[in-house]
Amino acid sequence: MKYRLITDETLILRDGKPFGETGVFGGNSHEWPFAQTITGMVRTKTGDTRDPHYFNTPENAEAVLTIGLRKILPMAWIDEQWKALMPPPADLIFTKNDKKNTLIVHPLTFNTIGEDCGTDIANRQWLIPTVSLEKRPAKEKPFFFHWHFYQNYLKGELTDTAHFNFTEIGIKPPVKDIKIHNAIDKNTYTTQEGKLFSNAGFFMKSKIEKTLIDLSICFDVVNDKADNISGEAYLGGERKRVTLSQTESYFPECPDYFKELNFLKLILTTHGDFGAWCPDWLAPDLNADTIQWVKIPETNFEVRLRSASIAGWKGVSGWDYKICGRDNKKGAPKAMKKLVPPGSVYLIEIKDKNQSAEIAGYFWGNALDRSNTAALNNGYGQCIVGTAIVNDNN
Repeated sequence: MKYRLITDETLILRDGKPFGETGVFGGNSHEWPFAQTITGMVRTKTGDTRDPHYFNTPENAEAVLTIGLRKILPMAWIDEQWKALMPPPADLIFTKNDKKNTLIVHPLTFNTIGEDCGTDIANRQWLIPTVSLEKRPAKEKPFFFHWHFYQNYLKGELTDTAHFNFTEIGIKPPVKDIKIHNAIDKNTYTTQEGKLFSNAGFFMKSKIEKTLIDLSICFDVVNDKADNISGEAYLGGERKRVTLSQTESYFPECPDYFKELNFLKLILTTHGDFGAWCPDWLAPDLNADTIQWVKIPETNFEVRLRSASIAGWKGVSGWDYKICGRDNKKGAPKAMKKLVPPGSVYLIEIKDKNQSAEIAGYFWGNALDRSNTAALNNGYGQCIVGTAIVNDNN
């Protein structure tokens, strides 16, 4: 079933840092829901729909873990219709033209490591992402890209001579809502002098120039026994009220320009939970002389990873009702783990370029790594496909 999530409430999605940690002013919050947060909301809503006491039975709580999410996609209400948004890819750099008040886009090219180049990468088949800039990157870039602009990126049609207004490229971050509170003494229920904490949240809205636009999130619920969960639900640890409604097809169709290509880019649209910077099945040995061909799991397609642009990492934790916390009671925070952020790019080479269109269709809107069932069901590692500018002399 396909759903759309909307809300007018302030969403507060904490990043897992504990209160009182040195240098942290009351804990921070994320600017957008993680895939596992949306998945947790769907599972909780499913259980509550079936029975108010559903989660008192351990077997039921385990059963809802088979409910998974696919094709998680942010959208914006523009020109009286919902339009798809995409995370900014890590292989695009922007500089600002102050005279025209525009942004100039600079796509990274992937180049062979020259014999005269100094690098700590022993494998000379690894390609280096390269860009030439005359000025520093712009401080502000779009939080999400408009789909019509993103398509030009996927086709490889963006050049560093093109100028764009900010609103042509995408939208700004959701409107923030920050509140400062006094800490309360648990014994006297009075304020504690000098102790403050903050609630940093956001609205599912953004500004295009001076106009507020509504944002939403669409997703597919994957389960043979999935219930209809339309109606009110609660998102995040603060349990903010959201509305779920069934929707029609919303995810862009895979285009037809991936035929007979030697290289493809796989761009994450949700965080990647790989346990490292790359899935195990795809990771090359960068200390070897060559990069070996590998089969995409459960297929006969052979590819190899030739380069990557990774946008750092994001930490995520959460709450696990199964593990024991304080006083040996059930329920405690999960350990934090590092995720690969959306927009990260993996450049793959295809052994048989006649299969490039099939490989693109295999990954389009699907997961990069399907071996980790828990991460897959949590909606992690989903990707989309683009063409690449490659100068390969190997």
